Amino acid sequence: RSCSSHRTSSPEFLHASTAAPMCASAAARRVLLAVAAAAAVGALSLEAPVPPLWPETWSAVFFTNISNGNHDRSDRWIAGRSWYSAELRVQRVWHAALAHQCQHFYKTNGPCSLYFTTEGLFAHLEREQTCCLDLPAIHAPPRDWLSGAEYMGVEQVAPDVTAQSAVLGALADGVSCERYTKTHSYWVLPRARCHQGDGAVPCKFNFPPSPEMDWYFNRSSWVANARIDESVLNLPAACAGKTPCSGGDASAVDAGRLVIV
Repeated sequence: RSCSSHRTSSPEFLHASTAAPMCASAAARRVLLAVAAAAAVGALSLEAPVPPLWPETWSAVFFTNISNGNHDRSDRWIAGRSWYSAELRVQRVWHAALAHQCQHFYKTNGPCSLYFTTEGLFAHLEREQTCCLDLPAIHAPPRDWLSGAEYMGVEQVAPDVTAQSAVLGALADGVSCERYTKTHSYWVLPRARCHQGDGAVPCKFNFPPSPEMDWYFNRSSWVANARIDESVLNLPAACAGKTPCSGGDASAVDAGRLVIV
């Protein structure tokens, strides 16, 4: 039987032990199969990563270089910290004195904490020891808040300043991070480099339009899936009255306040 007359649909073609002689040797076929397998793996590697899922709990320190309500950029970096619990459905974001959020939205130069709860967004002003319910319709983001985000590729992340401060720690090393965009942009370490839980370690978060205000995370401060003392997440007593904040109309909320991490 000639090679040209061999029918590839015959049972002999499916079983090498009974197959008729072929033009290509067995070694050549193995090479072709290896090439095909490599091509398949390469195609898979080109697929966009799945957006990361937040851990059940996490906390992290971040810094921003917006230091007042006029969106002025400076070399004076303002610290912040965030805690999150999926079980309690609470996220707290603390801002140090002179932070943009405290000045612009709540007219205080002192520190403030934003509590995203099942009852809405509360703002607690530390210097004044007051609390108000700002936006009843805004709650803590779910763990999969990045679902449906567009993968933008890997980018180098470093603060956009010329004079670096020692307080920035691990922020200014030009680390490569995956970028996902869904109104906001969120940069995380590639999952292969994550060592704490199932959440990708954040590098940066921006409020559109960037770079009007960006948050840079101190990645060494990231703690995932560890117990957070409920006293950190519980609303202060001053919030019990649910006094509305002035200007707390959800219809007037800008896009940058719809998700805050």
